[in-house]
Amino acid sequence: MLPDLSKRTHEEWEEEKQQMIKEQEKYIELCSRWVQEEFEHIDQRTEEWKQIAKEKLNMKQETIRVKQNKEPLLNDLAEIEITVKDVQQEILLANSQYNEIEAQIHEKTEQSRKYDQDIAAEKTRIEEIGKKIKAKYQYIKSTTQLFERLFNCRLTSNAEQTKYRLFLNNDSGTNEVIVKFQLENSNQDNLPHFLLLDITCSPQMDPEFFKNIQDVFHKSQDSQGLLTFLHSNYISLEPKGKI
Repeated sequence: MLPDLSKRTHEEWEEEKQQMIKEQEKYIELCSRWVQEEFEHIDQRTEEWKQIAKEKLNMKQETIRVKQNKEPLLNDLAEIEITVKDVQQEILLANSQYNEIEAQIHEKTEQSRKYDQDIAAEKTRIEEIGKKIKAKYQYIKSTTQLFERLFNCRLTSNAEQTKYRLFLNNDSGTNEVIVKFQLENSNQDNLPHFLLLDITCSPQMDPEFFKNIQDVFHKSQDSQGLLTFLHSNYISLEPKGKI
């Protein structure tokens, strides 16, 4: 047997509301903590990349030193009249060192460029995750609030089948509509979807007007779309609560 929500006191509603708010705040806190840990990890990697940049600078200085010593070395070799073979060997050795250092500088430069790209991609990924979490939370919160205000009730169970009476006012007058529905979570996006179980109207309602209402409820696959249609197509919507 379904609980009678109309008998619940204001204190009970308020207590449940505060409990839901605490759970939502806890979820947001967990998400924020996770994002903070990700940024700390990025800071750690940044320090490593700074060390690599420092090593790159040292290698550049070493290259300059080798270049500066190359010509004096050749002059010294000429001045002491060592053999051409010895001079060539010294030159080859210096060139080999120079090429090795240049290769190391190139390798470190490529690593630094890749790390910069990784940092940018990681920051973008974290920002997108944060946006999705915030958007999903706001959508669920706003949808639930709209349904609670529309049907003058508290949505506490997605599986609960509930019947409500509405009064729709338009150009043809006031019409009573009784709607039996339940909210279900989609397996794809885990968001509430409106599932119509039954709908009836007052005897004096115009048949064509009632058919239009039936079409609205049957064609509305999600709660947000249903609420948007009702609010935009009728002058006023007077909720009467659960039957």
